[in-house]
Amino acid sequence: ILCQIFMKLGLADRLSAGLVCKNWYRSAADGNVYKDTTVVLAYDVSHRMEILKKSLRTVPDLRVAGSIPFKGDIEFWKLIGPKLNKLEFNFCDICESELVTVLQNCSNLEHLAITFCSTLNLSGNRSLSDAAFRQMVSIVGSLDTLELSKCSVSFQKVVERRFYARDTTPSPLVLTFQSIIRTLRANKVRLKAIGLSRTDVDNTSLKELVTAYSQTLSKVDISNCAQLGFQGILSICQKVPGLTCLNLDQNMEMGDHCLAAICSNLPMLQELRLSRWTKLTDGAARQLAHLRKLRCLDLSFCPNVSPDALVQALCSGSRPTMRELNLSCCRVSDSLMTALADTMAHLTALDVSSSGLTDEGARAIHRLRRLRVLNMSSCDKITDGALCELAPAQADVCSSLAHLTQLKELKLAGCVQLTDRGILNAIAFRELQCLDLKICHNLTDLGMEHIALSNPSLQELTLHGCTQV
Repeated sequence: ILCQIFMKLGLADRLSAGLVCKNWYRSAADGNVYKDTTVVLAYDVSHRMEILKKSLRTVPDLRVAGSIPFKGDIEFWKLIGPKLNKLEFNFCDICESELVTVLQNCSNLEHLAITFCSTLNLSGNRSLSDAAFRQMVSIVGSLDTLELSKCSVSFQKVVERRFYARDTTPSPLVLTFQSIIRTLRANKVRLKAIGLSRTDVDNTSLKELVTAYSQTLSKVDISNCAQLGFQGILSICQKVPGLTCLNLDQNMEMGDHCLAAICSNLPMLQELRLSRWTKLTDGAARQLAHLRKLRCLDLSFCPNVSPDALVQALCSGSRPTMRELNLSCCRVSDSLMTALADTMAHLTALDVSSSGLTDEGARAIHRLRRLRVLNMSSCDKITDGALCELAPAQADVCSSLAHLTQLKELKLAGCVQLTDRGILNAIAFRELQCLDLKICHNLTDLGMEHIALSNPSLQELTLHGCTQV
């Protein structure tokens, strides 16, 4: 009887009636009462999912708007899914495997809508075919981001001719680059970002892609693509001069000519990743000075670039836009670190791990007051003096890592000369969440007690190999 009465009330009155007593609350939570009501999860989706998991209310109609943190939310779909009759996704970043996981838990679903989901992430999907790809693109609709990293895409035209000699109907047996392009064009996709890392994309296919989307592309990820060379990079430079993000990590055969072309033709670049360009030398590295809009630069594992060349490349003038810099396993000098501190005052993330950093160079980092992430792992030359510079009487601290008040993540793993004294004088951060001290053999319980008392936000502490703790 109560359910029948509640169904005739407006939503606000139903919610108020549920507060009268436990019996009324159970009746108000009945799914039949809310058949005409859609529950919308938007903005802080994760928090709202947690609330629904604790609720006794049955939710037959659910709409999710905004990016969804699927990882860790399988429990939510197992609990809510079986009772769902209608499910809608709006403006969500969703991939095929995640969608399948959700639908497997929605056994009574009668209506499914996926609209304005602009990102299609199919990375690592080895069983993807042309037919499945067309179906996914048609479902997603207004697509602008496509992730095909580690997918078994065939770029050879001989394969395409074999399967599409007489008919262009997408095959369920193979995934070909030519069919992908046809599908994107048929759906009038305005592609802004493409991920093809760890695929066999070659220079010819890349040229065809950037030519087709020269007016819209802003982000290209072609890291670890062994078939690419200078001609592929030249195609990007000629066809997409407005590119803002380029990932070329682990293309170890690329070198000076490629970087010279990039620096001369892509002035709008904001993010450039060149990790493991082992053939890169000083001459080309210096030309990075032309990229004045850079916000993120990764030069990790580029051992042939000298510290002087890095100074000329990165510190020839102020760089107020630079936010992230990775010089892991590079040749870092004290003068370079001093120059970085002078020119990159707004830096928020710095990685100088395994770089031969010394105490003097590390102390220059103390001036980068906006740092949130700092990695100095495996810098075995640094001592307690890198964390804090003591006055001659060793009573007052003149310069300390503790001046980086915004620091959230600090990695000092493998800094084997650090002792409790450095920890006591420098490791005190109100916002620090992650601290890595692996293989710091000289640390004892005294240092650990200080860490526990002086870092109230700490969530993750790694002490593997700290034998005296």
